[in-house]
Amino acid sequence: MKYEYFISYAHDNGFGYSSVTLDQKIDGYELLLEIAKKITKDGNFNSQVIILNFILLKDKR
Repeated sequence: MKYEYFISYAHDNGFGYSSVTLDQKIDGYELLLEIAKKITKDGNFNSQVIILNFILLKDKR
């Protein structure tokens, strides 16, 4: 099963948002850290983003 999330975050120049599709539900801090690191790398930010909120949009079967 796939899970699609809306992620809002803060970065060194302001705020942003993204959608992320995962194979598992977000169930803890460790997965949020991994997502933040990926957003930081993909967005080429100078410092790590901080996830402000996430919302499950839909379960894909």
